[in-house]
Amino acid sequence: MQIYTLKAGQDLSALTQQLQVKGGAQAVALLKTLNPHLDLTRLKAGSVVLVPSATDSTESVAGAVFDALADDVRQGLKAASARVKAGQARADDNRKAVAAAVKSVAFKKVLQGDTEMARQVAAADAAAKSSAAQAKQAEQTLAGLASMLDEELGTLGKLMR
Repeated sequence: MQIYTLKAGQDLSALTQQLQVKGGAQAVALLKTLNPHLDLTRLKAGSVVLVPSATDSTESVAGAVFDALADDVRQGLKAASARVKAGQARADDNRKAVAAAVKSVAFKKVLQGDTEMARQVAAADAAAKSSAAQAKQAEQTLAGLASMLDEELGTLGKLMR
């Protein structure tokens, strides 16, 4: 495959002739597949065009390289989701430990005598609950992104093949 930058005055016909792209309508269809970012009827100077070489096929373009990219993107999203879940699990464990300490008789006596500390403990508990809700929302968002990603990669894969 070649990467070509259009010069002033070039159109699709001139490009296919200059680069000796053979195959007529099939070659134009392949150019469209390889260049979904371009309107081939309105090419402009400076546009970057992917042009198949004589031995290229759409399968070689969409094969291992595209699949590797798709896998990398999926794995990255999966890793982000795992980090969010692990972080939330640690925060939940910490919150449970603090809650157990706050429920102790000794700590309750301290809170009864110190209204400011009681207010701070309540504020910290509210912040922890808010953080847990945000983490749950982040997990749901990441799950939605994973679903959208699969759809988009499937569509892109079809364009590339």
